[in-house]
Amino acid sequence: MAYNKMGYEIRAENIKAMTALYYEPENQSKCYRQVWRSHIYPHWGIGYKSFLNYIHYDKDSDSRKRNNREDKRQLKIFD
Repeated sequence: MAYNKMGYEIRAENIKAMTALYYEPENQSKCYRQVWRSHIYPHWGIGYKSFLNYIHYDKDSDSRKRNNREDKRQLKIFD
């Protein structure tokens, strides 16, 4: 069975949406850790470091890395 990142991308989008609802940049009672502690951890059960990875995940940059990777083993006709 092939592996894809669709599940990860869906979780990342949902976690970003929940974070956008409750996060306020200058309010310490609504910082990332408090949002994680009160809303994300009870619902998703992930750690704080994973939460930070999810909110900083960019789907477009990840797909660009995979598509721009060149296979060194591939033979080239015009070099």
